[in-house]
Amino acid sequence: MQEFSLGYKCLDMIEFIIYTLIAWAANCCFIFLLFTSLGEGQWLGKLLKWEDKLVKWGNGNSPWYKIGGGCPLCFCHFVTQCLFWAYLFFITQTCEYFPGTGNGFWAIPTYIIWYIAYVSIGTTISLRVLKKMGD
Repeated sequence: MQEFSLGYKCLDMIEFIIYTLIAWAANCCFIFLLFTSLGEGQWLGKLLKWEDKLVKWGNGNSPWYKIGGGCPLCFCHFVTQCLFWAYLFFITQTCEYFPGTGNGFWAIPTYIIWYIAYVSIGTTISLRVLKKMGD
């Protein structure tokens, strides 16, 4: 009976990994589309008057300028942090397995480590896609 239970736990871990990979891919696509759409002369940039806002926020010294699209790294990092919470909600609602679940005291450090790993990997992949597709 123990082997049967272990098989289900392995399938739950595979499901978690697949959902995480899909979330990173969706994160990359969303960031690319959003960054491109906010660019100079693009539809979302015109609709929201984004260039005017960037000029109002400054020329690189303001954090709003950087996360608003003035710095691609800052933009990717900010959007990935925001999308992490949507990912976390989805994962905790759909997956049986999540790192740190049921570990008592170790759940909080595991969540912190997973947050850092997810956001770091997501930001790096998104920035690479943004740079490669933007060229």
